[in-house]
Amino acid sequence: MSGWRWDRTAEPAELAKYVQQDLARKLLPKELAPDLPGPGSQAPAEKARLLFDVFARRVVRYVDEPSSSVAGRQTLRPVDQVLGRPRQATCLDMCVAYAGACLDAGLHPMIVVLDSRRGQPSHAIVVVWLDGSWSAIGEDSYPLVGIVHQRVPATSDGFSLPGEVRTSVGGSGSFLAIDVTGATWRPGAPGPAKDWASAVRDGAAMLTAAESETGGWRWAVGVDVGLARHTTPALELPDWRPPSFEPLTAAYTDPHPEAGPLTQITARRGVVPFHARDELDLLLEWADAPSSAPDGVELAVVYGVGGAGKTHLAAEVCRRLDKAGWYTGFLAKHPAPERTDLAWLSGVVSPVLVVIDYVEDTGTEDVIALVKALRGREGPTRVLMTARSIGHWLSSIISGAGRDGVSSAKPLELPLPRRHPASAGVFRRVARRFAQLPGMSATSVDKPPDNPRWTTLDLVLQAWLAATGLSRDALPTQRDRLYDTILEREFSYWRRTCLKRKLPEYSLDLFARAGAVLTLLAPATRARATRALSAVEELAQPTPERAIFIDVLTGMLTPDSAADGFVLRPDPVGERLVLRELSSARDLMDRCVPPDPSQDERLITRPRGPDARAAAEASIVEGFRACTVLTRAAEQDAPSATELSRRLLDRHPHLWPAGFTVAMNQGGPFATTLTELAEREDSPLPLAQLANEIPPGHALRNLALTATRRSRPRPDPTASETDNLAAVAAWWNNLAIRRGDVGDRAGALAAIDEAVTLRRQLAEANPAAFLPNLAMSLNNQAIRRGEVGDRAGALAAIDEAVTLRRQLAETNPAAFLPNLATSLNNQAAQRSEVGDRAGALAAIDEAVT
Repeated sequence: MSGWRWDRTAEPAELAKYVQQDLARKLLPKELAPDLPGPGSQAPAEKARLLFDVFARRVVRYVDEPSSSVAGRQTLRPVDQVLGRPRQATCLDMCVAYAGACLDAGLHPMIVVLDSRRGQPSHAIVVVWLDGSWSAIGEDSYPLVGIVHQRVPATSDGFSLPGEVRTSVGGSGSFLAIDVTGATWRPGAPGPAKDWASAVRDGAAMLTAAESETGGWRWAVGVDVGLARHTTPALELPDWRPPSFEPLTAAYTDPHPEAGPLTQITARRGVVPFHARDELDLLLEWADAPSSAPDGVELAVVYGVGGAGKTHLAAEVCRRLDKAGWYTGFLAKHPAPERTDLAWLSGVVSPVLVVIDYVEDTGTEDVIALVKALRGREGPTRVLMTARSIGHWLSSIISGAGRDGVSSAKPLELPLPRRHPASAGVFRRVARRFAQLPGMSATSVDKPPDNPRWTTLDLVLQAWLAATGLSRDALPTQRDRLYDTILEREFSYWRRTCLKRKLPEYSLDLFARAGAVLTLLAPATRARATRALSAVEELAQPTPERAIFIDVLTGMLTPDSAADGFVLRPDPVGERLVLRELSSARDLMDRCVPPDPSQDERLITRPRGPDARAAAEASIVEGFRACTVLTRAAEQDAPSATELSRRLLDRHPHLWPAGFTVAMNQGGPFATTLTELAEREDSPLPLAQLANEIPPGHALRNLALTATRRSRPRPDPTASETDNLAAVAAWWNNLAIRRGDVGDRAGALAAIDEAVTLRRQLAEANPAAFLPNLAMSLNNQAIRRGEVGDRAGALAAIDEAVTLRRQLAETNPAAFLPNLATSLNNQAAQRSEVGDRAGALAAIDEAVT
């Protein structure tokens, strides 16, 4: 559902159409829905109180009027955005939602809008009749029959509405005026703005003031929803359905009581305080600035090494904007296949900020689907992405969105230094915060040991150790030692927790290997965690002790969201653990990584039902995760990560697509491993496919060259001689490009010369079919000859290319004019190289024209 526009001047009575029935109970959680009163025997005043109480317990955030509203026309949130997601409301939104719940309970509501005589914003309240029900109204019982829209407080036969309103909960009168906004919560408040008694007292005071000429309020609009519902039905919502899951997860989550120390201090747990930095101000300015994107969706990327503070920065941006009335959060990792939840997100009235953490791990299609769903929103719309580095993933998103008709402005690219500029300040502030935690104490250490390689995370971990009592001289001076010290303390905590559960005193080594397995695969369920941990020798057999052990571990590794899986965080610490443990026990990785689903006997012999499909999908996800973790870990130890990636693909060759996808987006160790795999005579890789999929100039240029070189087309006996020759000519042309990408200028020239020779032969036999290809290769040949210093040869090649493309453009301008312009630009450069300035000017002038 999207927002509605209510024109209070032209069509004030239309407000009643936006009041929905039979939805409040569906939108409330199971612990609140039963408390909604129905049209039973309870007194109307008690029903109104119960409704107010339920609304207050729903924790609806108060926000200002949407920026999309214009003078006299306010954008209204449908009830699902008030009671469902994102649970934000203005005073009028609350009144509309509350009035709908009143109708469900048999109460007769009226919505009254009051204007301030003191220059403050207008305000809305709900007035409830206490002497009957809206559905069984008679002219003799209801004093305001026939008056749906009231421009002034209603009066009839001596009746005055303000005079009949109870001034307190226990007062007399046939109406209650309720300041429903009192049930909303302000940012950071421990409870709702008002209790029931205050909401009733303040509502009555506002109406009384509106009756007085000198009061602070002036009656603006009164719409009797109970009367209107007899003649005016609510707007139909045939396509309404709540999202199947939460599209955005909260920026900060409450620490789980069973979580281990490391999980407690991860960026989104809110334990580590955020330290001010310029990048936060830049992102807040980016969010508030007018959009320059044609479709209204502004993109930004924060990138930096693991531990730089990207996730914490993004979470803090969310928190600040949330306080300003935005709907913000981190995108759930597994959207529904139909992506209906993203469509719902596009209808949110509030400004929207979506964070995609580690965007390089998110499917390009999912990001494009998000941008498509959000385009065209009236309110501010921002997508903030975090990544270790800028890579092919970003160009894929932009180009893919463009192909789908989405025009976005150039993303804001914001590099994050590896360490916060106020290092000492971060250390001291975090140490003070840790000193407040159980078992920790204040420290006199004011800064960590000097090391230019520290990240912001490293400062936090050093502060943690200082708060445990370590002196500055005892603090680690190197990252590996720092992480190992932290891991030792973490696993000691795990062991103590296991002892409390009456388990044996396991070795720290067992916890280390178990943690490495979980971190490598990030199993999303306890069943998948059990499957993975069965690779650990001591946990191979299903015993009651193993079940308790896994219960303890998964409890301590509670993820930020269900889709994140059970892993040891912060990520750089987990990546150090994976490198350390799996490098010394490589057979453990062999055993824990899921087998090829198409070859897994357990999946083959089991009926192909939903469980089998889910297991196969989980295996694919975990294999992709393993490739991702090893790629990230290369930041700390590239040789070890590369060696593990070699072993992974050697033992699990079916994972090459995952390794290839990760390498395409991020580079890293799988670029080397896949190139080596492509060189093997028995290579399992589809070389011709890879040769076509890797874009020219990509970081995987060595793999692209190897795949191209080893995929020369063989003669096809079913094809014609011409087709076979054309395939070889195209291969030579591509080989020239690949050789040029790796700096082999002589080899590139030799290859393009072969391509030109073959394509000239083909064009002589069939000009219509092959002249365009010959012109393309001649253009390429000119570039390659220029690179080796053959200026005359380069000029001759480009002159011929221009001649051919001019002929083609005369015949088919739409198809060939862009190619002619490209060659003319090249011709201008080549003529300039030989000193023909006039010829160069003529060529570039024609190219521009």
